[in-house]
Amino acid sequence: MKPYVLANKINSILRDNKYDRYVSGKTRGKLDYNSLSKISYSGKIFKKKEARKNKDYKVIVLADASGSMGWDDKHLTCANSLQLVSEALEMTDVEYAIWSFSGDILSLKDFSEKAKAEGVIKKLYLEHFDNRYVYGCLHCNTAFGSFDEKLKACIICDKPFTNRYKDFMRETSSSYNADGLAVHLAMESIQKLSGKHVVIILSDGQADCIPWPSMHYMDSKAPTYKDFPLRKVVERIKKTDTILCSIGIMSNDVNNFYPKENTVVINSQDLLGDTLVSLIKKQIKRG
Repeated sequence: MKPYVLANKINSILRDNKYDRYVSGKTRGKLDYNSLSKISYSGKIFKKKEARKNKDYKVIVLADASGSMGWDDKHLTCANSLQLVSEALEMTDVEYAIWSFSGDILSLKDFSEKAKAEGVIKKLYLEHFDNRYVYGCLHCNTAFGSFDEKLKACIICDKPFTNRYKDFMRETSSSYNADGLAVHLAMESIQKLSGKHVVIILSDGQADCIPWPSMHYMDSKAPTYKDFPLRKVVERIKKTDTILCSIGIMSNDVNNFYPKENTVVINSQDLLGDTLVSLIKKQIKRG
């Protein structure tokens, strides 16, 4: 599916609900010329403007960049799918953000930022997959991500890193998967915004492989990784009115964590467009 086709389909579901429409079959209102043929047997030849549901939708897309996505070219399928979604969303009126996650979480585009140029999302996703590192500071018990393989000090407490395993631990970010924390933080971010919320996950479902469960993420006062296993986070979301759509990338394991009725597995990015539209349509009815 071409990006502009997907954009039109997303717009027809998410954007049109924001605007009023004329509804035919009324006994009063503005004359509906298409109904004049009914004048001999019906007085319902008028149309009136009616408000739709007027929902203001916000969308956040989360893409899995963990090590398991490197198997069977999952990361390429995910990256190409992410590229299609980002290009399509750029063409809509929908406010959106795009994150990737592995051992840490990386914002590729936040709600307040302008849309990225074509190709940038894919580039950033592959950088996250290949070049991102996750550090654990043993001084402040905090974990964070960085593109610097030889970081000299903690970005949280500023203590110098002189001795590995005494001051810090470092691993490639893609070796792990903090997806539960990523989904939780995405929910926290999107719920600060008005309107109806849509969360879209692109993942193979190899969940909860995290480096140091007892460490805090990015803030020494923040909750720890272990506080947010994916299954519990999803259960919390199901109790809200947030629309959660999961697209499994070449793996059925997503069904172990996400609602099966809102989850579809794809083996090619060519299936992404129709899959995403069908998932959203199941949740959103035009007013």
